Amino acid sequence: YDLYRDVFHDFPAVSASYVQHGVNVYYGEGGKGGGGGGEGLTIRENFKDTIDLYTGSTGADGTASFQVEMPDNLTQWRLTALAVDGDTYWGQSRSSLCTTLPLRIDPILSTTFLTGDTIACTVRGFGTAIDTQDRVEYTAVIEGYEEELEVTAEAAAGETTPLVFQKLPAGSYSMTVTARCGEYSDSVRLPFEVQESALLFRIHQTLD
Repeated sequence: YDLYRDVFHDFPAVSASYVQHGVNVYYGEGGKGGGGGGEGLTIRENFKDTIDLYTGSTGADGTASFQVEMPDNLTQWRLTALAVDGDTYWGQSRSSLCTTLPLRIDPILSTTFLTGDTIACTVRGFGTAIDTQDRVEYTAVIEGYEEELEVTAEAAAGETTPLVFQKLPAGSYSMTVTARCGEYSDSVRLPFEVQESALLFRIHQTLD
């Protein structure tokens, strides 16, 4: 019996990447960008999980109203109302509210890259006013570099499309992704970091 010998382990290998291979990929050349979507375009960048907590008193008719500023998330929200009357009565109710757009963009972007990584974002456009045969134009702009970097692409509505940029030095950046289809448009700004290393801390121990 050999204490040290080569052993073959037959196991499947799995890899993961934010860059989708085997599809049409669009690379940026580092030119001047388009300013993040053009004039008059609202950029969504407030993506809070909880809207807020509001308190108030009912009027003579027993009702109360609140003006709520919604975050930019396009999703289904749960609204919960609680009411109390001194120490005697209380009650609660729940309702749902769905926020959407005629055209909405769904970008997937990592919040952290390494200096050796290619910066990539996967986008998908769909909405209540477009069909799968409609064409969606995408523009992605990176800000925070010495000059704006821009990538453009076009794909069918609902089709996953990768947008790939060059490698970037360490620093803080933001990517603004804009989708246009006919008269409709949507724009999302996402921050991300490029780091020298993913090592969080070092542990050094000397054993005697």
